[in-house]
Amino acid sequence: MRSKLAERATEQVTEAIVHALSAEELLKERAMAGTLTRKMVRPAILADLRKNGCTVINDRDLKTTYKETIKDGIRTFASELRRYAREDRRFCHVCACQGSLDEEAFPLCDGCGVRRYCSVECQRVDWVEGGHAEVCPRCPEMPLSVKLGRPV
Repeated sequence: MRSKLAERATEQVTEAIVHALSAEELLKERAMAGTLTRKMVRPAILADLRKNGCTVINDRDLKTTYKETIKDGIRTFASELRRYAREDRRFCHVCACQGSLDEEAFPLCDGCGVRRYCSVECQRVDWVEGGHAEVCPRCPEMPLSVKLGRPV
């Protein structure tokens, strides 16, 4: 049976993994791409542990004792990031409706590639009433049919 001290240390490492991966964009990108390794994450985990006053765990411990914990943390974090990305592709920026993960992703604005619309009506509302036509970087290049709310 594991001691309370060992359990607490594992909790601290797990929390440090989440903080490290959440704070650094490069690590997030690597996690999403599936190319993040334990070696890339260890310095950030160690820094987070030190910042939170944990001086007992060192890099050697992270390489050996917490190897599986880090691997599981990376896997879980990457899985959550991918799930959030799938959900974001099914979120309408106008009416805030959330499509099911079973549905196809909502289409993007052809101009900026950021705004998503669940329907032609929402696109029209955003472009005409919401002012997106004024802030969209490619608006002057867009054909009139798109500006008037026809499908992207």
